Amino acid sequence: GKPLSVKTAVWRLPEQDPDTLKKKRKKRFALGVVFAVLIATVATIYYIHTKKEIYGCTSKIPQATCKLLNNGECWCEDEPILNCSCDKEGGCPNGQYGKHAGYQLCGYLAGYNDTYFPATAEAADAFNYTLDDNTNCEQNTLSSNGVSPLSCPKEMKYCKDGFCNWKTQQDAWNDKDCGVQECCTAFVRCTNMEGGETVKTTTESTYTVTPLPTMDPDIKKRLPAGSKQIYVGEGWEYFKVPIPAGDFNITGSLLSEVCRKYQMETPCPSRISCYAQKQCRETAHTSDYCSGNFINLQEAIGATGYDDEDADHLLYTFDYALDNKDGIDGACGYWPTFYCKEGKLTVSDGINKFALCALQM
Repeated sequence: GKPLSVKTAVWRLPEQDPDTLKKKRKKRFALGVVFAVLIATVATIYYIHTKKEIYGCTSKIPQATCKLLNNGECWCEDEPILNCSCDKEGGCPNGQYGKHAGYQLCGYLAGYNDTYFPATAEAADAFNYTLDDNTNCEQNTLSSNGVSPLSCPKEMKYCKDGFCNWKTQQDAWNDKDCGVQECCTAFVRCTNMEGGETVKTTTESTYTVTPLPTMDPDIKKRLPAGSKQIYVGEGWEYFKVPIPAGDFNITGSLLSEVCRKYQMETPCPSRISCYAQKQCRETAHTSDYCSGNFINLQEAIGATGYDDEDADHLLYTFDYALDNKDGIDGACGYWPTFYCKEGKLTVSDGINKFALCALQM
């Protein structure tokens, strides 16, 4: 017989106007975007909530509050102070600190001394506070005006290891001291309630100090033992060179003589017209006004991360000074607790007495 024939039915959509199709496609795309945003938002909220539950970003003090930031950091604030004594008659001469020290909010033991983290703008914002411009060299403090963050850069003379010279990391965690006449509370980061993947860096850990300059071997050969190169920059090199012992006082002329002996010059802290004898040389760090200390050089050294008056820099070093109206230019020394050690009243004994000398590069 004949083979069976199979007829296939084809269903076709009615033809539509191209503009109508284009509008429908745009509408479907827009709905897809909205749906994707909703899914992402829900996922983010779930992630943060889940992460908080997993890592336990919850204060160990019932009345305090902790929040997990989007970057994984866990920050906590102590309960607010009610009826602040600073607002009452008589004020609060020593300030009024909250009930708890920082270590207690995280659940650390008394005496805890691990890394204390400076408050950040992100952390302050999470609690609806502002990060104050006024910093604190002791610890973060929270007051009605916002969060005052820990900040103590190494180049500041009153700073050491990121804190005031008189404070330590342990003090920051354990002390309850506002430092000012106001009511304040603790505001700390608790890394024990964070995930292991959260980056744990501080302002201080990323602060770099410029290495001490290395003296040119040829220059080192011609200088006496004990000489140091203390700064290199802006086209000049500065050195502290030992002043020999002798039956003489330390004047501007003597500094010039010591520097010339080693093929150097005495730098002028101020413009040369400020001096009577004018036996110094203006440099890139010479100031336009008449001053005693070498402020521009000190600031340049400080910008490298060092204390400009430490043993590797200006300590026990005399710079060229004004004449005090006697016609003889003087010399001023940087001493451990003061400036200036007057050279005209100082007989050189050859011990811890240096001349500031310079070379143009």
